[in-house]
Order: sequence, then structure tokens, then C-alpha cells
Amino acid sequence: MKKPFMYTHCLASVDGRIIGNSMRLPEEIAAAPFFKDRGYNGSVYPKGSLMMGTNSVEGDVVKGTIPAEDPACVVPEGDFIACDDSDKYTVILDRKGRLPWSQNYFVYNATEYPLISVLTEKVSNTYKKYLRDLGISYVICGTEEIDFDMLFEKLVDIFHIETLIVGGGGAMNWSMVRKGYADEVSIVIFPAADGNKEAVGYFSGDPNKDEDMPVAFNLLDCVVDKESESVWLRYSVKKIWTKEEFTETYGDGRGEFVTAEHR
Repeated sequence: MKKPFMYTHCLASVDGRIIGNSMRLPEEIAAAPFFKDRGYNGSVYPKGSLMMGTNSVEGDVVKGTIPAEDPACVVPEGDFIACDDSDKYTVILDRKGRLPWSQNYFVYNATEYPLISVLTEKVSNTYKKYLRDLGISYVICGTEEIDFDMLFEKLVDIFHIETLIVGGGGAMNWSMVRKGYADEVSIVIFPAADGNKEAVGYFSGDPNKDEDMPVAFNLLDCVVDKESESVWLRYSVKKIWTKEEFTETYGDGRGEFVTAEHR
């Protein structure tokens, strides 16, 4: 399968949260330049495109108005490519076609990224025409759920994307790692926490879809930013455990805090 080099990159509190009151503290603000340098500015990774979900960008979308459904609306079948010569894009997973764009780019880190909307076959022609009129590229990947194998091949073949930053929330981060798409994990931890167990974590599995199975990592690098007192951790994916492998190796039941041989 073709796919770009992919890594997750987030700024998180000591308790692993990426949303919460701790994000409003000066400790988080102080860590932001270090976070951007590690993940986006080309000092570590090649400058790449972003991939985000609807929940991650909904509050940042410059609001437009989606037209009322028109059953008579007809558009050409297949993908629509408005731009294929940019050096970076924002790839938005919008399987239902519900984001109300008013422009054909997304602004992040003071940079305009041309939009690529990822839709499924269930999205209406009315919404597709809406994107076409705005000059927003879209690709059809999957019937009702997004077919990521198809998506990543299209990102390589059509848009020539070589590096993709997973900039979504905890659910997308975990999904990309768990499914074996993410090559690396990058996280900057700033010195604060709020203990809110309801806040979104760096990794958040869906209990209705995801098995409670672990993923192991290899440490590639660790850098301390003395100015902000934050820490950057970089890992490659070592092993994605299946339920069968895990049960055969470790058995069923809850794991002990300290294994017997180390007590």
C-alpha cells in the first residue's frame, strides 16, 4: 500500500490531556514555540501536510452556509481536484459532508494550507457542488466509512504528499497508530495538569470499536526545553499487539502493577 510518512504530533499536559483547563495556563503558552518547532517548522521532520477530523477543526472553520439539499443537483462522478501543485495541504476527514466552509484553505501556524475534503459515497451532490463552487478539492474514499488505504494512495498519487502530520484529537491519533498507519509518535509535554478524567487524552480509543490492546514503542529521541521546562518525546512504533498474540503471551485478566518477577 502506498502512503505518506505519517506521525502524530500533540502538545499535552503531564497527565496526557490535549484539552482542558491546563491548556489555558502560561506553562502551555510557553511550550507552544517548542511544540511548533519540533513538529511543524522542518527542524525535525520534513514540512508536511496536515490531516485532521471534523471535531478538531469545527471550531476553527470560517463559517459559510451549506445550501439546502437539492435532489436535482448533478455533479460529475468521482473526485474533484481544484489544486494539485501545493507543497502542503490540510486533509479533512468529513465522511458525512457537514463542515460549512467559506474558503478553500485552512490557516494553521500562520500558514494557509489548501483544503482536501475526504468524503464517502453517502455525501450528497449538493454538498459536493458546494465544495466545487468554493474551489475545494475532494476525494471519495469508502461507502459509509473512510477507506484509509484508498485515501493514502490518492494523497500520494494525486497530490504527491510525502509527509503527513496527524493533527487530530485522541481518537484519530489512536486510530492511526492502532491501524498501523502512523510511523512515529511525537509529543511535547508541558509542566501542568488538571486531573480531569473526562478531558480528551493524547490517545483515546473508542470502547465500541477498539480492542483494549496495547501498542509498544521505541524511543528515538528525548529533548528538554529548559526555557519552558517542557519535554519532547519521539517514538517509532515497535509492536501493535493483537488480542490473540497478547492473550497467548500474557493470558487473560488485568495486568499487575509490578510483575511478580520484579517484586
